[in-house]
Amino acid sequence: MSIETFSPLPLTTFGTWLTLLDPSDVPPGMSPDCADVEFFPGGVRTRPGLVSQFAPLAGTPNVNALKTYITTNLVQRLLVLDSLGTIYKETSPGTLGVLIAGLQPNLLFASTTHFGREYMAFSDGLVGADLPRQFDDTFFDRVSQVGPGEGPALADSTLTGNISRGARVRRRVRHAPGILDRALARRQLDRSGLQAGCGDEYSHRPGKRGAAIARIHGRGRRELLPRPRLDGD
Repeated sequence: MSIETFSPLPLTTFGTWLTLLDPSDVPPGMSPDCADVEFFPGGVRTRPGLVSQFAPLAGTPNVNALKTYITTNLVQRLLVLDSLGTIYKETSPGTLGVLIAGLQPNLLFASTTHFGREYMAFSDGLVGADLPRQFDDTFFDRVSQVGPGEGPALADSTLTGNISRGARVRRRVRHAPGILDRALARRQLDRSGLQAGCGDEYSHRPGKRGAAIARIHGRGRRELLPRPRLDGD
């Protein structure tokens, strides 16, 4: 299409970015979108184009995440995660080397730098995936032994079966009023390391300075336990 028949429109004002008005109401010389414009003191110009800083990655995957990790020596390391599950590390300006491969594909990561390490958490953009990792410019290790937790998957069983009620355990402590209280009897049983069995009962036998505890087994066999120590013994 020829532009010879077009009439020139002089632009007396070369303004700046204006977002307070609807794009259709922006006056001449202003712009609702200055994505490729660079402003500097006293002037404006087209922003320089982008230049590739690295060679293409093996397999031509997509780059899903970028993060600059600053080491304890203030060295800046660019970390790159691609869609194949490979993390690259900038070994020197303009050169990427494989840091780790074999992660789950098509993941994203968010990371933060603390204590000289870069801590990375991986997800699919909605929920966590794979193991969280840490990197100290030398070692790339897992942070935990398992990945992010998730709820159990439940389904109705097609098999039939019975649920047993299990065995009942009865533990009853009998005591002589005024001789040995219930709490003391329980403490004595705990010190003796005894556990109640089915049908086991305990009773007290009055003594000179306290009471003896007798264990009555379910089959009628009795076992005399040591008398508890009282204050002043």
